Amino acid sequence: MLAIVMEVIGRFMSSRIGQIVTLCAVGSLGVLCVILAVSLKTTKTALSKSINDKAVLSAQVQLQNQGIEQWKKEAATQKERAMEAQKAAGRVRTITETRVERILTTPVEASTAVQWGYSTARLQGGWP
Repeated sequence: MLAIVMEVIGRFMSSRIGQIVTLCAVGSLGVLCVILAVSLKTTKTALSKSINDKAVLSAQVQLQNQGIEQWKKEAATQKERAMEAQKAAGRVRTITETRVERILTTPVEASTAVQWGYSTARLQGGWP
């Protein structure tokens, strides 16, 4: 059976119609090869563009990440400065409260004020 099929195909291919069909098939394959080559070239161009775009975007992301890290460092520095300023304000507030308390406890009457000033100066070592 296979031998019969092969003989029929052989006779068909040797005939003029078989040659035309073969020529059309080869021509179609040639056109298909050209189409595939153009498609491949277009795909390679698109791939190259995508790779370049990816590189550019990666560089931009890296630059943005560096900026974010810089902002984080600056924020940490500002936080430390704010904490130091808050501590300094607390110390100034304590000193001021102490001074105000001392002023408020200062006697108003002249003789009492002189005695108070003298004892205060002696305690601080400023009066003999």
